[in-house]
Amino acid sequence: MRSAAWHARIACGNEVGAGFLIAGHRVLTCAHVVRWSDRAAVTVSFPHARELGELSATVVAHGGWAGGATDPGDVAVLGLERAVPLAPAGFAPPDAACAEPYPRLIAYGFPEGYDEGTLAEYQAVSAQLIAGEWLELVAWSGHGQPLVAGFSGAAATLPDGTVAGMVTAASDSPDVRKGRMLPLEVMARHWPELGELVPTPGHRGDTRRRLYGLLRRAAADAGRVCDPNRMYVDAVGAFGPPLPPGGFPSLWAAAGYVQWEVPDPEAVSRFADRLDELLDGRTGLRHRTPSDVPGPRDFPGASGVQGPSGVRGPSDVQGPSGVPGPSGVPGPSGVPDPSGVPGPSGVPGGSGVPGPTGFTDGPVPPGAAGTAGTAGTAVPSAWTDPPACPVPSVSSVSPVSSVPPVSPVSPVSSAPSVSAAPSVSAAPSVSAAPSVSAAGSVSAAGSAPSAAPLAASAFPPPAPASPAWSPVVVEIDHSGAGPDQVTVEVSAYREGRRRPVGARRLPRTGVRAYVQSRIDEAVAHLAPDADELVTFVLPREWLNEAVAHWECGADDSTPLGCAYPLVVTDRARHHSGRLRHQLRKKWQKLDTGGGVEVHRVECGTLERPPSLRKRLWDDEAGLAGFAAPPTVARRHFEVGLTVPVPVLLWPRTGAACTAHEDASGPGAGAGRSCPGTAFLDQLTASVAGVPPAELPRHVLSLRMTADAADEPDRHWARDLQLLWDDPRCFPETTASLHSPVA
Repeated sequence: MRSAAWHARIACGNEVGAGFLIAGHRVLTCAHVVRWSDRAAVTVSFPHARELGELSATVVAHGGWAGGATDPGDVAVLGLERAVPLAPAGFAPPDAACAEPYPRLIAYGFPEGYDEGTLAEYQAVSAQLIAGEWLELVAWSGHGQPLVAGFSGAAATLPDGTVAGMVTAASDSPDVRKGRMLPLEVMARHWPELGELVPTPGHRGDTRRRLYGLLRRAAADAGRVCDPNRMYVDAVGAFGPPLPPGGFPSLWAAAGYVQWEVPDPEAVSRFADRLDELLDGRTGLRHRTPSDVPGPRDFPGASGVQGPSGVRGPSDVQGPSGVPGPSGVPGPSGVPDPSGVPGPSGVPGGSGVPGPTGFTDGPVPPGAAGTAGTAGTAVPSAWTDPPACPVPSVSSVSPVSSVPPVSPVSPVSSAPSVSAAPSVSAAPSVSAAPSVSAAGSVSAAGSAPSAAPLAASAFPPPAPASPAWSPVVVEIDHSGAGPDQVTVEVSAYREGRRRPVGARRLPRTGVRAYVQSRIDEAVAHLAPDADELVTFVLPREWLNEAVAHWECGADDSTPLGCAYPLVVTDRARHHSGRLRHQLRKKWQKLDTGGGVEVHRVECGTLERPPSLRKRLWDDEAGLAGFAAPPTVARRHFEVGLTVPVPVLLWPRTGAACTAHEDASGPGAGAGRSCPGTAFLDQLTASVAGVPPAELPRHVLSLRMTADAADEPDRHWARDLQLLWDDPRCFPETTASLHSPVA
C-alpha cells in the first residue's frame, strides 16, 4: 500500500533494523541500530518503493544513548542523501497507545529472512513507564510473529496507521512475548523537534508550528539570547506548575515541557508570543525603560570571546520543511526544497511534505551541530539572559574618563513605554503621538493648533527615565540563636510582587554556599527580558562584606559582581519608613537630571559628623563617596546611612592614612600620596555624567574591567562597594524574617 510507503529498512554493518520517514529526507530509528555508523555505511531502503533503491544516510541527531541495553535516549535521526517523493508518517496524540481498551499496535520489522519485512501485533500493558523511559508491550495473541532482532526502530502504529511510538527492545526468552517501545513524549524529550509533528491535545496545529518555527529562528539568531527557565516561568504564570528541579538545558527543552506537561493550552501561545517579541526586539515597548540601555549580560567577558550560548544547534539551517506541494500551498516554514520533487496523490510528500523542523539537506556529524546534552545528545544551544539593546564593549568604559560609558536616552516611541519591573518612574515616558507644549498641555497628533508651531527651543528635552530593575534580594539578619547564626532569605521581585525562593538559618560560614545555590533559581523567576539586580540587604556590620567577589557557584568561578549588577543596602535603612519615604522623593528629583555630584568624605577628615549630616542635607546629596572603608570612618559612614542619600560608594579595603595624622581641618593633609584621595579622584572622574539609576550597571562594568586587568589587585575599582537604594524597586516592604528559635 502506498499509504505505508514510509516504512524503512535500515542497515549498518551487521545490524539490520527498521525506521520510518518523517520528512522528505529524514528517517527516525533506534540509536543502537546505527551504533557502528562511525565505521560502517548506513543504508536505507523502502520496501513499498523499491524503485528508489538503497540510499546512503548519515546520523544527524542522537538521543544520547550510551550503549547499554537499559540506557535511555535510544533515538537517532538519519539524513538521507536525497529527499524521497514519499508521504511521511503521521503521528497519533500522546497516550493514544494507552487509551482503554488498549488498542492493537502493529510493527513493521525486518527479521532475518524477511528483507521485504513482516508484521507483528502487540499492545501496551499499562500507561506506567518503565524507569521513566519505556512502555511495556505484550503480544496481541499467543501466536504470530514475535518481536525479534530486526524490529528495532519500527513504528508502533495504531489501526488508523498513525504512529504511537517506536519499538526498541524485546525479551531474550523465546517463551515470553514481550517488548518495549518509546512513547512519543519520551522520544520528544530526547529529540525536541519531534514535538512539532505530534498533535498534542489542546494545541492547535498552527500554534504548534509557529512555536517551532520561532525556535528554529531563535537558534539561528545567535545575537538573541534567552534564559529558558525565565521563559518557562513567564509562560505558565504565577499559578502554573513550578520550574522542574534543575531547570531546562535549552529553550527547546523548555518549550517541549510546556507543550507536553503543562495542562494550560494557552501556555504554548504565551511562550510563542514572548519568544516572538524577544526575537523582534519589541519587548522594549512593553517592559523596558529606556529601551536602549544594555542589559547586565550585554558586556562581553574579559577576553571578548563569546561563550557557549552562541553555539548554533542542528536546526539553525532551514531545509525542506516548508516545500510547496502540488496544491501550491507552502508548508509551515515556507522554505522551498532544493529537490523540488512533489509528493504523490496531491499530498505534499517527499520534498513537498511539511517537515517538522527544516533540517539541512547535507549530513551533519552527530553532536557537531549542537551543544552536548547530558548524555552526549546533540541538542540546540542553551541560552542565557536576553539583551534588549546593542552590546557595548567593556573597553569603551574608561574608569577614569569624565565621559560616562552608558548614557541612557529616553526613547521616543509610537506607543507608551510600560515597565514590567516594579520600579515606577517619576517622569512619564514621552510618546511620539501627542505633542507636549512648554506649559505641559498635550494635543493629539495631527491636530495642530492654529498658531504657528513653537520653536524647537520651546520644548524641553525629555528627561531620562530610570531603568526598570527587577531585584533578586538576599536578606541576611541575626537569627537570635547565637552570635554566629544568621537567617538568610532569597527572593525575587516580579511585576511588583516578592516571590520567596528559600530561607534558612545558617552559621556565618555557610551563607556563601547557600546564596550560590539559590541565586540562579531566583533569577529564573524574573521576566525573560527583565534587568536583574542582585541586592544584598545586610546588617550594618556586614555592609563591608566582599559579596561582589563571591563566586557564582561551585562550578562557576565568575565573581557575582562580574555576573550581575550587584549592590548592597543597610537592613535597618531598608525597613525604615522615614528613609523609604524620603528616598522616594529624592529619586523623583534625580530622575529629571543626568549625573550627580560626588559629595566627598575625605580621608582623615576632621569634619564633625553633625556637620557632614547638614552638608548632605543642604546640598540634597545624591551620591556620597568615602575615601576609607566603614571600619576606618565609622561615625561618618553611619551619618551617610541615616541621611536620605540614595548612593554611597567606598573602597572595601584600606587603613587610616598617616598623611592626615597632623591635619588641622576638614580635608587637610590630603595630598597626592593619600590612597583615599586618589580613590575619590578616580571615582569622581568615572561616575561623572552617569545617572544614579545607571550606577549598578556602570559599577558592573568597572568590576569587570578591574577583574580583567593585568594586576587586578592594583586597580582602583577592585574593591569598590556600592550601596544603592531605590525604594521604588521594592514596592512592598519585605516581610521580616521569622526567628527560628521563637
